[in-house]
Amino acid sequence: MPRMRSGFAMIEILITLMVVAAMIPITVLCIKPFENLLGFNEEIQDQIALSQLRRILLLSYEIKCDPEQITFVYQEKLRNLSCINDHLILSPGTQIFISNIDTAYFIEEGNCIYIVYERQQKQYEKILCQTN
Repeated sequence: MPRMRSGFAMIEILITLMVVAAMIPITVLCIKPFENLLGFNEEIQDQIALSQLRRILLLSYEIKCDPEQITFVYQEKLRNLSCINDHLILSPGTQIFISNIDTAYFIEEGNCIYIVYERQQKQYEKILCQTN
């Protein structure tokens, strides 16, 4: 009699595995429409990073801009914002704001500083801050 019960448990496990295996394609089909929502959008990430950078520049003083870099004083320390190895980096240290960019340079027009960067043959021009 004990043999019958041990075999019965094995049949239950096999039926459970068959049901789970049958539900996998249904689950994949249900998740498929949400695939685009789960993707990583670099443009949205850039906007978030640039808003954080704008806050830092808003709290900074002695901002000096040239095409390769921006130098400024933030929290009583001299900081440097430049493009190094396809990343927009705030140094000293390594705080990366924008990743995987082909080129980046800074423009000072009037009393505003802009960043112009290119990623995958698409060029973006964003305002960073105002100078006094």
